[in-house]
Amino acid sequence: VNSNNRSKQITNTSGINGVRRRVKGNYIYWRADWYEKDGKLNRGKCYNINKYGGEDGAMVRAILDRRAAEKRLGIINGLEERFPYR
Repeated sequence: VNSNNRSKQITNTSGINGVRRRVKGNYIYWRADWYEKDGKLNRGKCYNINKYGGEDGAMVRAILDRRAAEKRLGIINGLEERFPYR
């Protein structure tokens, strides 16, 4: 729960918690990460910028993955729905 409640990091390039741009040599991709209810880290699918229409296309796909996980887990803007005050 604490991991999902973290504020946006200063190094965040996407503007969305858990979505980041990664570079490994010539392989550049966007990926969404989130923690499941059991505390295990789930690393979403990697979206290569060459395969998904450049930086914007790959980033949008990663954001959609993160948003789907947030909806499934009941996390809104870093806070779980069970907290009445946002």
